[in-house]
Amino acid sequence: MDKPPQNGIMHALMPYLVLIIFVGIWQAIAVSGLFLTELLPTPVAVFEAMMELEGSGAMGRHIASSLIRVFTGFGLATVIAIPAGFLLGRFERLHHAFNPLIQILRPISPIAWIPLAILWFGIGDTPAIFIIFITTFFPVLIASTTSVRNIEPIFIKMAVNFGANDWDIL
Repeated sequence: MDKPPQNGIMHALMPYLVLIIFVGIWQAIAVSGLFLTELLPTPVAVFEAMMELEGSGAMGRHIASSLIRVFTGFGLATVIAIPAGFLLGRFERLHHAFNPLIQILRPISPIAWIPLAILWFGIGDTPAIFIIFITTFFPVLIASTTSVRNIEPIFIKMAVNFGANDWDIL
């Protein structure tokens, strides 16, 4: 791991310097004429548009809509994936039965699901929620399955010795 620079002031200013360089390069490319201004506006034009949206109240509405979609998709994925991961991690037969299907679907890019989401759900919030769901479902499922499978067997045996059934252990 890199050690931070000894000079505290330079260390504190470095992120700002990188940001200024980034905005400067963006400005230079935007005014160079390589791209239409509609495709790559200047940083000032972007800032002015942001202030206009903020002033009209549209920015807050759009942010709220986006957060609702994100939390709904992630919440649904979590509510479904964690219990499924517990079951797949605890019961080897379930894991053996469903793991091939999971391993086939898991690597499909969320972008590849967009046409299907539009066909299945139409235009609106539902396809976006589905894409967020599918993006978060598999990582949460794999993490919960792996976590349960990595529980020390001695802990399970100890619970059984104290009279725990499968439901109690789950």
